[in-house]
Amino acid sequence: MRTSHYIELVGLPGSGKTEAAKILLAELQTKRIGVQMRNPLNANLYVKTYIVLKMLWLLCKHPSLIRLWLSPIADEYTKTPHIRSVVRNMRYRLIAESVIVSYKMRKKDTIFINDEGIFGRVVALLTLLQINYEYAERLLSILLPQETQIIQIVTSPENALKRERARHIELPFFNDMEDSVKSMFFVGGAQQYQQLLARLSDCPVPNISYVNNNGGRRILVENVRQFVKTLNF
Repeated sequence: MRTSHYIELVGLPGSGKTEAAKILLAELQTKRIGVQMRNPLNANLYVKTYIVLKMLWLLCKHPSLIRLWLSPIADEYTKTPHIRSVVRNMRYRLIAESVIVSYKMRKKDTIFINDEGIFGRVVALLTLLQINYEYAERLLSILLPQETQIIQIVTSPENALKRERARHIELPFFNDMEDSVKSMFFVGGAQQYQQLLARLSDCPVPNISYVNNNGGRRILVENVRQFVKTLNF
């Protein structure tokens, strides 16, 4: 492996991305492959300044990114509590995440694992904003690293919603949603993942794989191990 590779685990909230990422990390470490997980960035002033300047550079180089700020919220979510602040933060965090991933991958010969990254944020914005698949594909072509592996953690919207509720995480945007809107968000997100991944399936970048998580943890571990066997880094 001469270049760095980016692996992003994608799927609905509660699908098991974080658990699968931990399993994947452990499996790759046993093979003595250089690997690191996306952790909170404890940035000093230099790094923070670098990130802000690189974000501005991206926006100048790719003016089509500005459309994110011009696209209105999808009609079905306009009355959802906190939606405007959530979408505003998500727009900025999408661009920042691309810069952070690029910064963290400066070291060669390593695999960088992210369980809530660029692809996932694009799908969330595709669900919440009035943007189309063509624009989502454009965003991914700009923001994803050259060597990208996407792993969808496959589970039903019902199972994901059940797990998400069981986690009891304080997320005002999610917790204040009406149950009907929550279900709509999860079903809509699942459809967006399915459609977008299908559109990208014939593209050379990114590579796309699927790991099933409709069973228990033991099955998830086995499914991740089977995936690792397919890697040729």
